[in-house]
Amino acid sequence: AKTIHPPIKSERSCVSCHSPHASDAPKLLPKAGKELCLDCHKNILKKNQNVLHGPITQGKCTPCHDPHGAPNGKLLVKAFPADLYVPYTDNQYAFCFSCHNRDLLRFPETSFATGFRDGEKNLHFLHVNKTDKGRRCKACHTIHAGELPKLIAEKVPFGKWDLPLKFTKTETGGSCAPGCHRKTGYDRRTPGK
Repeated sequence: AKTIHPPIKSERSCVSCHSPHASDAPKLLPKAGKELCLDCHKNILKKNQNVLHGPITQGKCTPCHDPHGAPNGKLLVKAFPADLYVPYTDNQYAFCFSCHNRDLLRFPETSFATGFRDGEKNLHFLHVNKTDKGRRCKACHTIHAGELPKLIAEKVPFGKWDLPLKFTKTETGGSCAPGCHRKTGYDRRTPGK
């Protein structure tokens, strides 16, 4: 593995995460699922974050992270782009599409692939599916947990700044007013507002 979980390299090695004799949890873990991970990774989830990413809602970290070692940074089981701008290719987001539907980025116009659209104009496609400055998922979403619907980030790092997204959700769409463009709204029923 290119990236090794630090406890494996330590003096305590396996007993950092496994009980050598017995346990009520599977794989001789002293605690099940995310509770064991959060013993060390305390800042991943904050008390005010009540919207959790799917695997974390299920109490799991291992669908995304290999707890021993992985070929990618942050122990990710598949590659995930590190840069903010990523030229779009069909396999660039294989990590996200392990769970999420790839149709999200396939069609410039859609009535089904995403709720992030103005009428049928697919705004995920507009932001991501670009050959020059496609934005990675973390340009707008938090990965583990957040306070806003759909894990929309309050702010995202942009160079040396924290760029506030100023997202507002409505029943049929929403708006954002980040530093990258003026306040822009979208509405699935009444586009072009």
